[in-house]
Parts: sequence; C-alpha cells; structure tokens
Amino acid sequence: MKTVETTLSQKIAALRGNQYFDELAEPILKDIAGHTRLAEFQRGDVLFWEGDSCEGLFILQQGSAKIFRISPQGRQYIVRILQEGDTFAEVPTFDKGPHPVNVEALEVCQVWII
Repeated sequence: MKTVETTLSQKIAALRGNQYFDELAEPILKDIAGHTRLAEFQRGDVLFWEGDSCEGLFILQQGSAKIFRISPQGRQYIVRILQEGDTFAEVPTFDKGPHPVNVEALEVCQVWII
C-alpha cells in the first residue's frame, strides 16, 4: 500500500460523492477531509484481514476488490465483489469492532480511508 498525494478539494469531492457524506455542511466536510487519505493497493494486496482492528470507513475510488471469508476447511468463498464507488467496512467503523471479513484487491485499487 502506498499513500497517494491529494488536495483538500479532491477529498471533499470524494466525500460529497458518497451517500454517508453527501448532505453534510461544508465546514463538517472540511473537518472530515482532514482525516481522510487515499491509498493505492496492488492486485493481490489484502486491504485488511478478518479480526483486524478497523482503520475507518473505506470508499473504493478506482479498481475492484473482493470481500471474502475463509471456511473452517480453509476454502475461500467470495461474499461480494466491490466496484468503484462502493463503501465498505461500515459495521466495524460504527461499532468499533474488528473486521468481520477479508478484503483483497483484484486489480490496482485506489481507496479513500476515512
């Protein structure tokens, strides 16, 4: 993972384009944007593992990723394919618990982490 340099206006535009933030007032968006970063992941990179503590809310800006779990027999099964614009990690963000699933980049991905 590498951090991608962004401007405050890019961060605000990304937040404004998301259902959780689209109706917030500008001063609140600016405050949240100050805590937002854009990360880039390569194909095969795991964004987080089941049981990891939550860094925050994720918005997939570019690329695709898979949410998956591992069965007790060690088999991987895909829960969902994430596409550009999708938000994920909502539950652990709001309940402060660990991630209940794994997420892996299917291609080069840029992800906003809030």
